[in-house]
Amino acid sequence: MPLGIFMFLLVWPLHWSTAVSIVRFCLCFQGDRMSHMSERSQSFLTPLGWLLALFAGWAAWWQGSRNSQPDDWASLWVGGRIVADGHADSLYSIDPTDFGNPTGPVWAEYGEKVSDLAPFAHPFVHNPLVAYVLAPVTQLMSFSTSASVLLVLSGISVVLFSAGCINLWTRQTPQIVPLIIASVAVWVSASTQLSFWIGQTTPIIMMLIVVGLCMSVRRPWLSGLLLSIAVLIKLTPVLIVVIMLIFAKRRRAGVWAAGLSLLWGLLTLIVAPGPVIGAWLQTLGWLGSKTLVSPINQSLASLLARGQQPEGSIVAVIDEAPASVMWWSFGIVLVTIALFLFSLIRLKDFRFEICAVVAFLGVTALAGIVWTHYTMVAFVAVAGLVVLSEKTSWWAVLGLLPAVLLFPPFGEAFVSAERTPNSLMWAGFLSLVIPMIVLAGMGLGARPEIRSERTLRWGSLVASVKEIVSGRG
Repeated sequence: MPLGIFMFLLVWPLHWSTAVSIVRFCLCFQGDRMSHMSERSQSFLTPLGWLLALFAGWAAWWQGSRNSQPDDWASLWVGGRIVADGHADSLYSIDPTDFGNPTGPVWAEYGEKVSDLAPFAHPFVHNPLVAYVLAPVTQLMSFSTSASVLLVLSGISVVLFSAGCINLWTRQTPQIVPLIIASVAVWVSASTQLSFWIGQTTPIIMMLIVVGLCMSVRRPWLSGLLLSIAVLIKLTPVLIVVIMLIFAKRRRAGVWAAGLSLLWGLLTLIVAPGPVIGAWLQTLGWLGSKTLVSPINQSLASLLARGQQPEGSIVAVIDEAPASVMWWSFGIVLVTIALFLFSLIRLKDFRFEICAVVAFLGVTALAGIVWTHYTMVAFVAVAGLVVLSEKTSWWAVLGLLPAVLLFPPFGEAFVSAERTPNSLMWAGFLSLVIPMIVLAGMGLGARPEIRSERTLRWGSLVASVKEIVSGRG
C-alpha cells in the first residue's frame, strides 16, 4: 500500500495531457514489440506479469491483515456455514427496514462467531448454489484463513483485471511497464481499497468478466466458463452473454457461457431445496421493488433519496424511488444508444468490445444497487478511451476527465460534508456514466485506422448490423 500511494502521488501532479501521452507511449511500445504475433498465438500475461500478480496477492494479504474488516465476506461465509450445518431454510433473512442487518436467531448465532473480525456481517442474497459451494470450504478452514485467501485472490485479480483492460483494447499481451501503471492505478482506486477493507469479491468478479471478454475469440470455452461463473455470482453479466450470441465471431464463447450458466441453474435445482430457491427468488423480487439508501450505494435512486435515510441505519429500505429516476435513466439510455448506433456506422473495428463494455457499464450504473466498489468496472471504459481515441480528440477527454473521481478522496463514500469533506456524493455515478456515454460515441473521436468512411444513413446501419451478425466485420 505505501508503494502504491507513493506512485500515485508521483503521477498525480503531471499535466493531464502529459500523463495520457505517457500511457500512449507505453502502449505503442508494447504494440511494436508484439506486432509480429497473431492475436490467437499470444499469451494473456508474460512471465513477469504473472510474477507481478503473485506479488500483488502477497501485498493485498499484507495490507489486509493489518487493516481490514471483512463484513461482506462474512455474509458469504456465514451463508456457507449455515448450509453446511443444515440450516438452509434460514439462508435468506433480511431486515425489511435495514438491508445491512440479517435477522433471526440462526444468523445471530453464526454472526457472533465471526464478529471479532467482521462485526457487521450482511445478509446473504446470492444464488443458493454459491452457499452450497462454500459450505465445504467453511469446514476446511477458519473464517480468518478464508478472509486471507480472499485477499490473496483479490490482489492477484487486480493485476489480471488490469491486464485484461489492456489486452481487450490492444489485443496484445501486456508488457510489464503499462501493466504496472494500470495495476497501480486500479490498486489505489477507491473501489479496490474498499473491496480489500470489507472483504468484497468484486475484484475477482470484474477480473472474470474482463478476462472472459479477452478470451472470447482465442479460448471460447474458457471465456464461457469465466463469464458463467460471474453470472452465477452477480447475474447482471448475463447481458454480455446475450451480446456475444449476437456477434458472430464471439458466438462460440456466448454458447459456452449460456450453456454453463444453464448448467449452474440445473445444479441449483438439484442441490437446493425448493423452499430455499423460492426464498431466493422472493428476495430478488423484494430487492427489485425497494430503494436501498446508503452512502456506499451510488445508484441514481439512492443518491436522489439520500434525505430519506433514517438516522442510524446502515442501508435504509424505502418503498418508492424518486419519480425523476425513471426519466433520468431513460434519457441516459436513449443518448447512449443513439451514440452507439452512430459509432456502429463510423467504426470498422472494436464494435463488440464497445458494445459489451457499454452495456455492462449501463446495467451496472443504472441498477438499483451500485455499491461503491462496483465503480472498478469504469477502468475498462477508461482504458478503451485511452487506446482507441485519436491523439487530439476532445471527445475522449470528456470521458477521461471523470477518471479522477475513481480515486480517493473524491471517490470515497460521501457520508456528510462534516465527516467526509473531500469526497463527492455523485462521484461514483458520474465515474461510471460519463465514460460509458463517451465510449458509446467513440465514432466521434476514434483513431483513423479504425474509422469507417460510411455515411450516416439507414442503409449504413443495416449493413453494419449484418456484418456483426454474419461475422464479416
